[in-house]
Amino acid sequence: VDCCDLFHHTFFLGDLNYRLDDSSTLDQTVAGIARAMGAKVAGSTAAEVEAWASLLRADELNIERAAGSVFDGWHEGGIAFPPSYRRRRELPSAGAFTSEEQLRAECYSIKTGAAHDTAKTRKPAWCDRVLFHSLAGLEEELQLLSYSTLEANECAAVAVSDHVPVFA
Repeated sequence: VDCCDLFHHTFFLGDLNYRLDDSSTLDQTVAGIARAMGAKVAGSTAAEVEAWASLLRADELNIERAAGSVFDGWHEGGIAFPPSYRRRRELPSAGAFTSEEQLRAECYSIKTGAAHDTAKTRKPAWCDRVLFHSLAGLEEELQLLSYSTLEANECAAVAVSDHVPVFA
């Protein structure tokens, strides 16, 4: 029995561990995030949407969903926020940094020397996701109001992981 057939609406959320494929380097990814955040600060909605879309074309979950390999028939809100993984703890939102150098040094390089950190720098990715499925004819009953991240500067309790919580 498919769990999606048992309930009007089904939600799947958490660290799905999908990454960005290898078509872009760490530097290209960070540059794309900086472009999106810079466009947001400048109020250029079209440029911001294109910058996120450019990065998300390499998102493994989106690629697999488009191929019908996983989560067929499931939906996700539009992503217009910085990647939720691998971020330094206890920092302002990635949105506070609009230059590539700041993003790389302050957000996505985990080299603090603390016991819970490693010297590894990983390419940022949207590992943490919220997906939803509705029975046929009931899709209009569910309305997504927001899809974003909860940053450490917004809630100190979330500053305990190298993932930033995602909510919908």
